[in-house]
Amino acid sequence: MSNIQKRTETLPFKIEAYEISLSQSKKEIQNFVRLSDGLVLGIGVDGLIGFIPIIGGLYTAAGGIWLFSQASKVRASFTEKFLIFILTLADVGIGLVPAAGDFVDFLFRTHAWTGYRLISHIDMQLALIFHVREKIR
Repeated sequence: MSNIQKRTETLPFKIEAYEISLSQSKKEIQNFVRLSDGLVLGIGVDGLIGFIPIIGGLYTAAGGIWLFSQASKVRASFTEKFLIFILTLADVGIGLVPAAGDFVDFLFRTHAWTGYRLISHIDMQLALIFHVREKIR
């Protein structure tokens, strides 16, 4: 009997499917955070694109919307979703300030911060599923 067959016998299918979804979301968020966290000397795509008027703000907003959708997908709390929304708004606002906004945008790494929070949330949920699986065995 394969691992997949054993796993589906111990946990309901919905939980198994959710576990797979969580793992996929974690990989996608990790890849996104890598881009946000730093490509060159700790400066990520966010900071580099931030120098381009309008495009930087659009990228920040699009990244925030994507992270918000991921938060919904992994069933993050209202507080986590609200934090993503507020930090994205603040990041877009900072980017609107000429010159100084571009500099501050390097330090205000909204996508990386919220991405790491979502990864922690996913890890807690995966640990809970693992714990339940071990209790059933």
